[in-house]
Amino acid sequence: MLTARRSWDDGFTLIELVITVTIMSIVTVAITGVLFQYLRVSNESSARLNESTDQQFVSAYWQQDVSSAGLRAGTPSLALRPSVWKSGPAPSGVASACASPAGTTVVGLAWNDYPSTTPSTAPEATWDATISAAVYFTKTVGTRTELWRTRCGSGSTTSTPVAHLIDPASLTDPATGMLDPTRIVSCAKDDGSTTSCTGVSPFPSTISITLVVQDTGKAVPSGTGYTSTLTAETRQG
Repeated sequence: MLTARRSWDDGFTLIELVITVTIMSIVTVAITGVLFQYLRVSNESSARLNESTDQQFVSAYWQQDVSSAGLRAGTPSLALRPSVWKSGPAPSGVASACASPAGTTVVGLAWNDYPSTTPSTAPEATWDATISAAVYFTKTVGTRTELWRTRCGSGSTTSTPVAHLIDPASLTDPATGMLDPTRIVSCAKDDGSTTSCTGVSPFPSTISITLVVQDTGKAVPSGTGYTSTLTAETRQG
C-alpha cells in the first residue's frame, strides 16, 4: 500500500518539465507571430479602405461639377466666358462663399442655371439668370489635410469634406517647395493636349484632378498612400 501510494504522489520529472516548457515556448512564439501578422494585415486593410473611400467620395461630385461647368455671357449669342478658376479670382457673379472659400483654393467651377419656367419665346439674354458654382479647397483640420467642396447657387450654400486624408506633400510644388494645391488640377483639349483651365478658346474638354491620399493614422510599415487621377468631360464649348 505504501508503495502504491508513493506512485500516486509522483509529479513531473525534470525531463518532462523541460519538454513541456520548450513546447509551450514554441507554440507561444508561433501564436504571437500569427497575431502580429493578423494585426498588420488588418491595419493595412483598414488604411486602404479609408483611402479608397476618399477617392470614391470625391469622384461622386467631380463628374457632376465638371460636366456642369460653363458660364454664358448673357448675350443673344450666349458666348462662353471664363468658368474655371484656380489661383486667380472667380468669375463675376459667383457667390462670395465660393469665390473666397475657407481654405486654399484648388479649383472652382461655375455655370448658369436656367429657370425651367422661362418660355421658349423669351430672349436668350433672359436665360442667364442664376450662377451656380462649386469650389474645391484644402484646409487643415487637426493634424489632417482635408479636401472640401462648397456649393453655391440659388441662394443656398453647402460645404462638405470630400477627402479627409490628403497627403500634404502632393500639394507642394517640388520646384519651389511652396504650397500650391492648384498643381493637382489640369485641363486638356479635345486632342488630349494640355490647355489653360481658365480659357474659353478653346474651352477645356476635360478637367482632371490627381489626388494622393494616405492614412497616416495607421501604422502601416510600407504605406505609400493611394494615388488616382479623376478625369471628367465638360459639356460646354
